Amino acid sequence: MAKKRRARKTTTKPKKKKASRKPRKRRSIVRARAAAAVAVQFAGFDTGSYPGDAAIRAWAAQSPYRFVGFYFDAPCHTPATFKTWSGKYPLIKASGLGLIIIYVGLQQDGCGQASLSRARGLKDGQDTAAKFAVEGFPDDAVVFLDIEHYDGALSAPMEAYVTGWLSAILDAGRITPGIYCPASKAGEIRLATGKEFASHGQPGSFPVFWVAKVDPLFDPSASVPAGSGVSFASAWQGRLDTTDTHGGVTIRIDQNVADSPDPSRATTDFV
Repeated sequence: MAKKRRARKTTTKPKKKKASRKPRKRRSIVRARAAAAVAVQFAGFDTGSYPGDAAIRAWAAQSPYRFVGFYFDAPCHTPATFKTWSGKYPLIKASGLGLIIIYVGLQQDGCGQASLSRARGLKDGQDTAAKFAVEGFPDDAVVFLDIEHYDGALSAPMEAYVTGWLSAILDAGRITPGIYCPASKAGEIRLATGKEFASHGQPGSFPVFWVAKVDPLFDPSASVPAGSGVSFASAWQGRLDTTDTHGGVTIRIDQNVADSPDPSRATTDFV
């Protein structure tokens, strides 16, 4: 009987060891994946007027920013008010900076609010596509329609304008549509634009979102887009009108973070 007891002890020990090892491996894999996900973020900046060739080269070489905003000449962002970015794509690309491309259309409150309609949205979408081709951006690059803060809910005329712009972009077939908007308005705008995608035979599709939300805890070296509170955001503008100096060049900028060093996918050096 003593021999039988010894046999039971030797058969149960290996089972206990195997059961204790497996959970440790799973936990370590989960931690490694979570750490890798948190690490994916890139800082960028945007400024309304083109700051000059020397400034772009200096900041590309000596600043922590990996991408810059490129503004089309547009209804609410004109050369009469801002120094144009037109024609500067090759130089910016050669500098090594990625891009986040912006078209400032009509607004619910302010610029052009009396002219909002689907027809005007279609017209401005076609204007976006034409300027996209002239600048020489690659197919499928993302262009963000700039929607500034507005009071209350998204109005019917503004929704008609936005979905008209989106319709023209989808029909053009060369551009990936994006939306820049306040984080607090992203949900309702996403819902409206999702309907337009569905009407073009793409149910379940949405624009790429870049959201704006000023946050005192925003840190361009560490924050991630989801920190804006918008889980589907690919970029987050978290600090406005700040002055920064790099390479002896000072520029007044807005600071951003994105999940790519080239949020508009316009610079082929970044994959």
